[in-house]
Amino acid sequence: MKVWKKRVGLFLPLIGLLLATGCGGGAKQVSQPEGTQSQKPAWIDKGNGAFAGEMGEAFYGVGSSWGIQNPSLLRSSADNRARTEVARVFKTYTAALMEDYQASTMAGNLSRSLTGRARIQPAIDRVNTMGPEELYAHLRENLPYAETRDHIKKVHERMRLYQEWE
Repeated sequence: MKVWKKRVGLFLPLIGLLLATGCGGGAKQVSQPEGTQSQKPAWIDKGNGAFAGEMGEAFYGVGSSWGIQNPSLLRSSADNRARTEVARVFKTYTAALMEDYQASTMAGNLSRSLTGRARIQPAIDRVNTMGPEELYAHLRENLPYAETRDHIKKVHERMRLYQEWE
């Protein structure tokens, strides 16, 4: 028993020392293609958006990827994420343009008659709470132009002609 304790007493500190040095290797450095760190474009630090450059304005999307050992696949993944970011910028921009356009057309007039504002979504929400006859009466009284009020009336009267087609 004494021999066993003596051997454990010798090997236990040795095993502990080996475990401590074996696990302390530090972080593995991922090799970068030559020159990428020092020559990165300035827009990378700015993030996504439209920026003026040497050749005019351009949209930039920044995508990052990690954990992929294959450099080609890593680059492809980062490129796809950057494209997704550019798509988000365009989606936001076109949604704002569409809302402005709708506000300046008949849809804007309809919205103003329902909510007092030219925003489409609140008007849609209001229409969804109204019944068909209530909506018709509201539009006949509140649309801003006589021409559109008369058109609503004509459409309403002629709808009966087409009900038998259903």
